Amino acid sequence: WKKELPADSRQEPIVTAEGVVVACEDGTLVAFRPDGREAWRIPGVPNPGPMIESEGILYVPSGDGVAAVEVAKGSELWRHAVPGGVNGRPARLGDLLVVSGRNSNLFVGGARSGNRARAPIGLPGAGVAGGVVAHGTLVLVGCDDQTVATFDPSSGALRWSRKGKGKIRSTGVVADGT
Repeated sequence: WKKELPADSRQEPIVTAEGVVVACEDGTLVAFRPDGREAWRIPGVPNPGPMIESEGILYVPSGDGVAAVEVAKGSELWRHAVPGGVNGRPARLGDLLVVSGRNSNLFVGGARSGNRARAPIGLPGAGVAGGVVAHGTLVLVGCDDQTVATFDPSSGALRWSRKGKGKIRSTGVVADGT
């Protein structure tokens, strides 16, 4: 099937058991069922960024914060402001959602409730260059000042950081625990 969107989309669509969700540049989220019929539409998400889906919840970063949407119904569960907006893809780690703020902080909240779980984590670098990656009990970020760092999202403790040679422009990858 082929569908016309309300506006262009520069983010990759998310494919779920319920169908496909697309974030459009005009701030509209549109979901299509597997047969191509429109399932739901949510307007008013400013500058939607790269989304993730976990356990039937779609997490949508935007120019002013992050929102959680129940994929099956298209109902917004919560939306919270993040000072400076969100930079890159969020990550879910168990019951926690971690998003990188443009103001050099990581924000940690409840994945289902959206309630802030702890104070923002200050990054050692000058801001996150991409999104965050979560694995096991760690969160990995790459910063604009060539630093790669890992944190414990529950405590906010820095586990380690290393300075590289060159700008980090993408989200890290974790494979086989490394």
